[in-house]
Amino acid sequence: MRPLLVAAALALPIPAMADPCAPRAEALVQLAQHYGEALQATGLVGDHALVELFANPRTGSWTILATLPSGLSCVVAAGDAFGAAPGGALSDEEA
Repeated sequence: MRPLLVAAALALPIPAMADPCAPRAEALVQLAQHYGEALQATGLVGDHALVELFANPRTGSWTILATLPSGLSCVVAAGDAFGAAPGGALSDEEA
């Protein structure tokens, strides 16, 4: 079921973006240079995709990027008003 969710998410149109997919290296350069965003968190969708959250805490912009095994990265969502969760990541005791 999760691979289907990733495929569906990658098919969503992202407003104001001509092409939401690019090779991962190019996508990272764009996020850093145009938005000042840096990696905040990562997760895996089985062996189907790497999902990453990039954000700029100063401006509040954020982007969720999904990268396929082929190296193609696609913007799944983007927005503003980013805020880190209080207390940071869950510890082993909290998970």
